[in-house]
Amino acid sequence: TEVMVASTLLVAVMGTLAPLAIRCGQLWQESRHQQLAIDELANQLERLTLMDDSDRRDAINDLSLSAPLGEALPDATLSAELISDQHGSRIEMSLTWNRPGIPTAGPMKLVGWIDPLEKPTQSDEDPE
Repeated sequence: TEVMVASTLLVAVMGTLAPLAIRCGQLWQESRHQQLAIDELANQLERLTLMDDSDRRDAINDLSLSAPLGEALPDATLSAELISDQHGSRIEMSLTWNRPGIPTAGPMKLVGWIDPLEKPTQSDEDPE
């Protein structure tokens, strides 16, 4: 009787802990993928913001993922858009990849300002 109770408890505990261990591994993998994506976006964005305008436009058209990221993230695509409006000039980069278990996840985005408009100082606003 004791062996039956002990084996039943062991099976119940293993049945509870196994899915938790699997989910923990999946979360760790997704967290690692997100960190890789952030690093890639930050590196690419820094490279683009340091270029002059003509080189920047060419680099945005020829944008590609680094080799390690292409191997780590399934079906990854990197895109960038140069935006100039009343707020200044900026680059908006986005990275998408196939995320198993999160089918509706949107792209990861990062924005870098190239030429932000300066806020008026108090002396510019209200001359006394």
